[in-house]
Amino acid sequence: MKLGQVKGVVIFTAADAGIPIYEYSPLEIKSAVTGYGRAEKNQVQVMVKNILKLEDFPSSHDASDALALAICHIHTAATRRTIERATHQASKVSKESLA
Repeated sequence: MKLGQVKGVVIFTAADAGIPIYEYSPLEIKSAVTGYGRAEKNQVQVMVKNILKLEDFPSSHDASDALALAICHIHTAATRRTIERATHQASKVSKESLA
C-alpha cells in the first residue's frame, strides 16, 4: 500500500511540474534488455552489465532493475521517435500526392 502511495505522489509531482511520465511493465523491461520477457533477475543483471560494459555486476538487483528500466526507456524512446518521423513523412507524402 505504501509503495502505491509513494508512486502516486511521485507521478503527481512530476506531472504537475510538466515532466513527462513513462511506465513500463516488468515484461517490457525484461524484453528490452534480455530479449525474453520472463527472464530471471540474474539474466537481467548479466545483460545490464554487458550492455553498459560495466566491470562488475550492479551492486544489487534493485540497481540492475533501475538500470534495466533506463535501458528500456532509451530503446523505447528511440523507437517512438523513428515511428513519429516515419508517420510524419508518410503524412507529408500523402498530402503532396493529393495536391
